Amino acid sequence: MELRQYLGLVRSDLVGLLRTPITWVIIGLCMTMLVFALSEVAYMFGNYAWPVSYNVIDLIRSVSLVIMVVIITFYSGELVWRDRETNVDGITSAIPVRLRTLVLAKYTVLLLIGLGLLVLMGLAGMGRQLISGYTHLQPGLYLFYLLMPGLIAFAFWSAIALAIQLVVNNKYMGFGLFIVLFAVNSMIWGFLKVSSNLVLLFGAPRMMYSDLNGFGPFLAPWLFFRTYWLAFAACLLFIAALSAVRGGEDSWKWRMRKAGVRWKRSWRIGAVAFCGWCTFLAFGYYNTRVLNTPITEQDSEALQVAYEQTYKRYRNTPLPHFTAVDITVELDPEERAIRYTACLTLTNKGSAPVDTLWFSLPDRMRMTFSVPHALEVLNDSARFQRMFRLNSALLPGDSIRVVVNGEWAPKGFANDVEFLSLVENGTFLNTQDLLPMIGYQAEVEMEDPGARRKFGLPMKRRMALLSDDPRDRASNETMEHADRIRFACTIGTATDQIGIAPGTLVKDWEANGKRWFRYESETPIFNFWSVLSARYAVSREQAGDVTLEVYHHPEHGTNVPRMLKSMRDAIAYASENFGQYQHKVARIIEFPRYRRFAQSFPATMPYSEAIGFITDLRDTSRIDMVYYVVAHEVAHQWWGHQVLGPRMQGSTMMVESMAQYTALMVLEKEYGRSAMRKFLKYERDNYLRGRGQEGMGEMPLMKVENQQYIHYNKGSVLMYGLRDFIGEARVNSAYRAFVDSFAFKGAPYPTTLDLYRSLELVTPDSLHYLLEDGMKHITFCRNAVTEAKVEANADGSWNVMATITGTKLHADSLGKEAEVPMNDWLDVAVELEGGGEMKQRLRLRSGVNTVRLVVARKPKAVVVDPDHLFFDREGEDDRKKVE
Repeated sequence: MELRQYLGLVRSDLVGLLRTPITWVIIGLCMTMLVFALSEVAYMFGNYAWPVSYNVIDLIRSVSLVIMVVIITFYSGELVWRDRETNVDGITSAIPVRLRTLVLAKYTVLLLIGLGLLVLMGLAGMGRQLISGYTHLQPGLYLFYLLMPGLIAFAFWSAIALAIQLVVNNKYMGFGLFIVLFAVNSMIWGFLKVSSNLVLLFGAPRMMYSDLNGFGPFLAPWLFFRTYWLAFAACLLFIAALSAVRGGEDSWKWRMRKAGVRWKRSWRIGAVAFCGWCTFLAFGYYNTRVLNTPITEQDSEALQVAYEQTYKRYRNTPLPHFTAVDITVELDPEERAIRYTACLTLTNKGSAPVDTLWFSLPDRMRMTFSVPHALEVLNDSARFQRMFRLNSALLPGDSIRVVVNGEWAPKGFANDVEFLSLVENGTFLNTQDLLPMIGYQAEVEMEDPGARRKFGLPMKRRMALLSDDPRDRASNETMEHADRIRFACTIGTATDQIGIAPGTLVKDWEANGKRWFRYESETPIFNFWSVLSARYAVSREQAGDVTLEVYHHPEHGTNVPRMLKSMRDAIAYASENFGQYQHKVARIIEFPRYRRFAQSFPATMPYSEAIGFITDLRDTSRIDMVYYVVAHEVAHQWWGHQVLGPRMQGSTMMVESMAQYTALMVLEKEYGRSAMRKFLKYERDNYLRGRGQEGMGEMPLMKVENQQYIHYNKGSVLMYGLRDFIGEARVNSAYRAFVDSFAFKGAPYPTTLDLYRSLELVTPDSLHYLLEDGMKHITFCRNAVTEAKVEANADGSWNVMATITGTKLHADSLGKEAEVPMNDWLDVAVELEGGGEMKQRLRLRSGVNTVRLVVARKPKAVVVDPDHLFFDREGEDDRKKVE
């Protein structure tokens, strides 16, 4: 009887809502908003990715949040108040139906509306994929990554909204309270510095899907917290239903009397709900506060301050350097666990005896040390510091072997998913994850000037000042107490996975239920390496003496041929112009999309599945981002692994700007000059945007302080411009001389002063200003074509007369500008009707310049600096149609 009543009420309410025109207006507006959001998924350099299911679903989920709030707010009120507003509440109150059946029916209708909308959104997403020519729709992923999370969210917030409507007994006040609650919940916790998902309303760790690793470590804790909050919502809805108004009497005195009667009838339901929620609360507290100690932002700040105040005074203590690492890593991918043993050779490369070994530990690993003939004198676990006093000091040139054992495994679940470097399929660990570092680590100091003032810490420079002094160039940018090391790595992993580390694979075997790989580097490398493991498909080809390999998810092979070609082309170009490639193999290795970058370790280049393997390269008019990024990472095998600067200003220019230059040369030879024009405009615009967000002061290129908008975006434009004006052969001879002078050598490490001097030797005196403007100064131009006229000649050619104003500016680090004399070469192009252009390099001076050009076909417009080789912040007036 009660089931039939429930189904009848659900049908009546649902049909009543669907017959209301406002319902279809709201649904139509929501779907229109979603369709616009789905219209394009743009990526870096204007490239588009294939609309893979997880990206489409992520976009739908972000848009659906707004839609969900609108739908739940409106329909929770409509369902509660529809009978009263149509004056049939007296009839429905007289029907012999239990209140719980009425409330459950209205709640079900809300869920059905939510489910229907989610299905429509999913169909819209699939339609977007099919329109783009992508047919791998993954309906199961739509079910578990869109419908299930979306319906759970609808269930929770619908219960809250319905509870508010039942309690306040005022439709519009209910609307307002729900919206305020939702907004406050989104903002207040950050202000209060509360991050516990047991407290944040509907809080839970993020859930992310990866083709490589599925839902990985996200699913279990996400399901727990969602269940916890659904139990909480059930309790609230139960309490609200006790005091709900039914009939004409709505005074609080009467409602409380009715609540008491209803409690006596339904206390068992309430007891189950409250006991369930309390059980989840206790279990969640044990996991997130006992098994896993939460670290808040305040905790991190306090740790940084205490570390600096306690240990910075000892930063000049004589300490040894890493000279060899032989590490055995045993992974248990299914359990996300790791055990490893690292045999470290430490050598005193200084001039003073070393009597203390000082290690800064990774913040996750549980580590033990075996240090021969030494006494542990410090074990500061709170700040991850260990010190050992040697019985006999290491004299200059002496070495010691230290064995370090480490392990990590998850304990229950934390408030958020931790350590995504170690996952079931797609582990990607690096040096800092596994090894203790030697001595004081300045990079972990607090950077923000305001925070440093707050805690009474002295002002901190981003980087040491650019200097030629050999004493300032004793440590390389990668690691202070390590130069080049002998490296070997043994990896044990699941039998269906491939383990990868830098070096040559010398052995591959199975033992003890694991598959083992032994890698040895034939040349010394910096102490900057990685360990990866996953179920990979492998694509290989040979390029001379170098084996090219791409390790990728079996379903992500579409762009692998472009990656192999880019590796081949980049190695060929860099080997010809800068010196031979130092390894026998070059590898691209895919890792999960939890991080979005590519990185270059010796001969191994991890590449995120999110930025290259799913890029849609069908539109050949767009920049081939896959080809470019691979070329950039291969270039680091020279710029970063052969030549590396010290820890001072300008060092990232030698690594990143030079890798950009190399990649641009490879890209130009593959796609031609027209592709470079688009790329340089993109880089120029990004640099101009980036400097507008600078917080501490912009630096000239040769003094860049790890500022990405400078060493990437500005560096691309300036280094390409130097090549264009000075000539590729000349600048490459300067770079080859620079590499020959410093490749594979230790301290003192080279600086941008050395690179500048190499360029000076090949730069004609007439173009020396390009070096100064580009590398020593922050330079802008303010050029404009103010007039462009044409006249036809008797022989069919055309005269073009243009007036161009020119201004050159130098800016300081805070953006204050000063005009400087301009007597510079710039390109002026005449665009021709029907396509094509005629370009000429002219000397332009400060003020008004009149130029006359003759072209063979009818001209269309005049453009100054058409290739975007200089930084003009008002570029829209660089082009003018002819009159």
